Amino acid sequence: MSPNIFLTIGEKMYAEIEEMSVDVTRLPKYDRVQTDLIIKHAQPSHSGLYECQISSTKIYNYIVQLNVLDTRPVFEPALTINGTVYVSKYSNINLTCNATGSLRAPEDIDWFHNGLKIRQNDPQWRHRTYIYKYQQEVPGRSLVSILTVERSEERDAGTYICRSSDKDTQSITVHVLNADKGVQKREHGSGPHDGSSPGASAALWLC
Repeated sequence: MSPNIFLTIGEKMYAEIEEMSVDVTRLPKYDRVQTDLIIKHAQPSHSGLYECQISSTKIYNYIVQLNVLDTRPVFEPALTINGTVYVSKYSNINLTCNATGSLRAPEDIDWFHNGLKIRQNDPQWRHRTYIYKYQQEVPGRSLVSILTVERSEERDAGTYICRSSDKDTQSITVHVLNADKGVQKREHGSGPHDGSSPGASAALWLC
C-alpha cells in the first residue's frame, strides 16, 4: 500500500476499503490492547509496506513487508504417524495419524492392526478402543485421527497402519511389555539344579 494512505485511526477504519477491517481486543488482565488489521481475500495488489504507529510520550512504529503471491502454492500430500512404541501391559496405547492433502484435508482415516481393519465393535477392541478425528482449522488441509487402546494386552502388540482416504499409508510397530512374565521366568530358573555349580547357575541368570 502507499505510505501516504492512512488505513486506520485508533480503533476505526479511516480508509474506505471494503476488504479491510480492524479488530481490537482488550486484555485488562495484562493492561494491553491488541489491534489487528484484517485483509479478506488478499490479492497481489495488497502487497507492500504496512506501518503500525503508536503515539504516546514518544512515537513507536513497526513496518512489515507483505507479499501476496499471484498463484496458490503447491503442497505435497503427507502422512505421519507417531505415538506409543513401548508400553507396559494394561497401560494405554496412544497413536496419532496426521494426514495432509495437497489442496484439502482427506475425507477419512482408517486404522489397521497386523493387516486387519480396526473396528471398535469387534471383540478384541470393544469397550476399550476409541478413535477421535478432527480437522485442523489452519491451514485446513490436515485431518488428524487419534487411536487409543485402553488396558493393552499382549495380543495388541504388532504393526499399526493408518491409511487416508487418498490411499496414503504409514505404519508403526508397538511392543507390549509383560514384566510379570519376566519375573516368572526368573523364579522358575532360580531353583536348585542337579549337578549344577554356582558358576553355572550364574551363567544361566545372564542368559
